[in-house]
Amino acid sequence: DAAGKGGFDVVLGNPPWELINLEEKEFFEGKDEAIVNAQTGAERKRLIEQLQKNNPPLFQAYRVALFEAEALSKFLKYSGNFPLSSSGRINLYSVFAEKDRRLISPTGRAGIIVPTGLATDYGNRNFFSYLVSTRQLVSLYDFENRKKIFADVAGNMKFCLLTLQGTENVSKQPIKFAFFLLSADDLQNEEKVLELAPEDFALFNPNTQTCPIFRSRSDANLMRKLYQQAPVLINEKTNQNPWGISFKQGLFNMTSDSHLFRTRKQLETLGFELHGNIFTQGEQVYLPLYEGKMFYHFNHRWASYEDSKTVNCTEKELQDINFVSFPRYWVSQNQTIQRLSGKEIINLLVFRDIAGSMNERTGVFCEIPLYAVGHKAPIINIEKNKESELMILSNLNSYIWDYCLRNKIGGVSVSYFILMQTPVFKDEKYNFQLRCCILPKLFELIYTAWDMQPFANRLWQESAPEMRQLYLEQRTSNYQANPEGIGNLTPKGWENRLDAYECPFPPFIWDEERRFQLRCDLDALFGHLYNLTRDEFAYILETFPI
Repeated sequence: DAAGKGGFDVVLGNPPWELINLEEKEFFEGKDEAIVNAQTGAERKRLIEQLQKNNPPLFQAYRVALFEAEALSKFLKYSGNFPLSSSGRINLYSVFAEKDRRLISPTGRAGIIVPTGLATDYGNRNFFSYLVSTRQLVSLYDFENRKKIFADVAGNMKFCLLTLQGTENVSKQPIKFAFFLLSADDLQNEEKVLELAPEDFALFNPNTQTCPIFRSRSDANLMRKLYQQAPVLINEKTNQNPWGISFKQGLFNMTSDSHLFRTRKQLETLGFELHGNIFTQGEQVYLPLYEGKMFYHFNHRWASYEDSKTVNCTEKELQDINFVSFPRYWVSQNQTIQRLSGKEIINLLVFRDIAGSMNERTGVFCEIPLYAVGHKAPIINIEKNKESELMILSNLNSYIWDYCLRNKIGGVSVSYFILMQTPVFKDEKYNFQLRCCILPKLFELIYTAWDMQPFANRLWQESAPEMRQLYLEQRTSNYQANPEGIGNLTPKGWENRLDAYECPFPPFIWDEERRFQLRCDLDALFGHLYNLTRDEFAYILETFPI
């Protein structure tokens, strides 16, 4: 090139979609089935170490493969050739895409087939935001593989057609997007193809500048409105965290911490006694290890393990205030407290890490007792009191907020960076009148069993007398609707115990009809808070399979 501007006019590619990290199960597939089928990560590592004696050639091949993967990872990270795509867990498609961008001439274009995670995943945030800010991104058309465009790729895999342009072709034209396409013919549907400007990414994802996922133009317009009503939960650009929120990965990794887990049979053999769902022997205590599949919205007893499989708890079981869910494993209470840094914690606010935008619900948040939790049930810590914690919970469990979340998830994980960039009202939005409307309903939805009594006591202690009176009225209403539900426990004297240090009444009785109405009331309230019209709210509900 006479002007010294080299590069290709056209670059086309379908790069490999592979993580650099060596996957042990994948490597040993067809080589050693015992390692592949190991029940825990600790067991798998032990079997691998035994290969030094049992099968030295296979062990050596594994070590070589591990070395090659680590060497390639270090080259990509530190060579300086891939500054935008080599952070975190590196996937080859990202570095190939960055290389393709550099290969095109100033007037050239590149067309690449890559997973949609290039635009939505945290690890690709630097590369994608660069493409947007430099306006080198022309279009991104996202497809689901349900019609098997790629025959050997899973049907739930999402990929996109990514078009890039050289630096001399850039303009201020909006970037074209389309999501959840099933075939190329869907691109002819004008409602599915939408345009986004760089400022839109700053509105929807100010921290990462990654791409939201909209099914239609209508979704994009409605999301703009929702983001104009409430700020993002945590804005790292402006250093704003009005709720004082921090996230903590679940306390125990289900693979690397498996050596700490005990089964019911093991504990019973050791002489431990079961009280509810907690094992004790002298001063030793083993707590249930809660997993995400065991809880749901406002229900810490959603499912229980039976024969290593979860079974949804029945309405009859939930109506029993003594009923508890049973886990697969138990963990030492001392280990649990240690993982919580020894802080005085009454209960945990957790959510399901594993989710998807096509599920019945995507965001699932719940208050649970102070139990051990697996790593796929992250914890939300809030600096404020229990009342404020419940305001956050009511917002996050609403259909409207869940709709926002569904428009931001490209994979199967509710990551911290996604949560931080969702529109959540600030504490000051909830004046005393709103709290009086919300908190009694949440109290009934959450306090349904004796294992949540510490939570009830703490909320009672922190509440004003006026709020305590509302709690008593809520419990009285619940009792009147279920007079046989609490056996010999009667409401006598509740009205005279506003000054009690602990919550003076037993758990609320589970009542499906009442709970449905309470949740409808809360969702309707958030419809008003987000300033939605009836038609907008109806549209949001229609996007859920309900």
